[in-house]
Amino acid sequence: MGYRSDVYIGISKEVKAWALINENWPSILNDADETSEEYNATFYDYRGWKWYDSYPEIAKLSDFFAAIDEQFQTDTSYAFVRLGEEYEDIEVSGQPWEFGIEVHRTIERYSR
Repeated sequence: MGYRSDVYIGISKEVKAWALINENWPSILNDADETSEEYNATFYDYRGWKWYDSYPEIAKLSDFFAAIDEQFQTDTSYAFVRLGEEYEDIEVSGQPWEFGIEVHRTIERYSR
């Protein structure tokens, strides 16, 4: 079965246009889950993914984020949050707070 992660990504319209024009848009981002006029961005939600850097599509996405960091100097270019199965396994890059993305972990008790 393997270790799985939940991933949430926000990409500004400006970055998306730049990536498509320069033909470096990662194919993993071809399906948008939601667009937001409020944040001027497109959001991608991946649940239960095997998120290993050794996987080609994941490596390409990591390279894409590095290219964004190099090309854009704004706080609203992209957001990336990955939650692993382990409680302390959280990876963040870009500026999630600028896209309205927050991480909440809660403890809840359910009735039987």
